[in-house]
Amino acid sequence: MKKVYLIDFDGTITVQDTLQWLLDRYGMKNWREIEQEVEKGLLKEKDVYTIEMKSLKIPISEAISEILKEVQLRNGFFEFYEYCQRFNYQIVVVSAGFRQIIIPFLNQYNFQVKLFANELIENDSDEGWSFYNSITPLPDCEHSLCKCVPFLEYYEKGYYVTFIGDGITDYCIAKRCEQVYALKGSNLEKMLEKYSKKYFSFNTFLDVLNQELKNKFSNVSENK
Repeated sequence: MKKVYLIDFDGTITVQDTLQWLLDRYGMKNWREIEQEVEKGLLKEKDVYTIEMKSLKIPISEAISEILKEVQLRNGFFEFYEYCQRFNYQIVVVSAGFRQIIIPFLNQYNFQVKLFANELIENDSDEGWSFYNSITPLPDCEHSLCKCVPFLEYYEKGYYVTFIGDGITDYCIAKRCEQVYALKGSNLEKMLEKYSKKYFSFNTFLDVLNQELKNKFSNVSENK
């Protein structure tokens, strides 16, 4: 069976959300209040993203250096990556975060994955950061990156698609996927509960791996 894992980056592969980590140190301090407006449906996520980015005045190179030193990889991702390598399952990172941050973060662990993410633009220091969407979104998408585009790419090629994430904006892709893992206590989990979408809860990627092994051995037993 062709199988692909579409995985969110910030707060999923990493313990900390890298943009939130930067905002707390170098950007606007009331970003949590503004993001609550997104959760209530009063503001669009991509509009809030633009506002937050403009508040960041730190040079991008310096920000990347600090993130590589301070932001942690979620426990169990090494083991999960090796499992996918062993069985030739694909890992695709789908993130509204930034290619310039995600690639060096993954490279420091020698993780080789396909990536769909936004592109950073560093403006003059007084203008802060900006970004552009690296993929053409679906017509009705209001997110800063349309994660349903990579889903459709793999689904139409006959892959069994599993999504792993944590954010409220991940619900759009999660509701389409055959199998979903949601970080325990996350906004994604709350959305899945609200709309009665089946999912598995996880704290670390060891939880994901253990469930995948259960599924695998269960399928083997059923096929005997």
